[in-house]
Amino acid sequence: MASLYRTLSVWAGWKATLDGYLEIYHHDSVHGKTVGHITVGNLLVHDTWGAHQRMAIARKILVSSTSHRRGLDDPEAYIRVVHSVFPNLSISAILGGQCLIGLFSRGNQYHNHDPAVDSERQGPSATRKPKR
Repeated sequence: MASLYRTLSVWAGWKATLDGYLEIYHHDSVHGKTVGHITVGNLLVHDTWGAHQRMAIARKILVSSTSHRRGLDDPEAYIRVVHSVFPNLSISAILGGQCLIGLFSRGNQYHNHDPAVDSERQGPSATRKPKR
């Protein structure tokens, strides 16, 4: 099994990024070419423990299959699960035993390469012009 590691730096507030994990209605439209075509965008089981949560998202095979009537021998075949630990961690179980881990860190700059210039080493504040 190949492993994939990628770090993305985006100029967006971490709260806006994390919000994508807090609902499922965007799934079909935003992820339509990847996982959206195999999931049901308006069917969700949502459990909370304080500020933490778990979402179980139905795969289309659950809706179209009669095998679920015999029991769930392999739950991964029927659902996707996203666990969110407040305030900044999300773990999304993806098909085939893979997972996507999102760790959102306010004010930190991460790179998937060795920063080549001082402004990149110092993070976003080094490239901003001072307010007058």
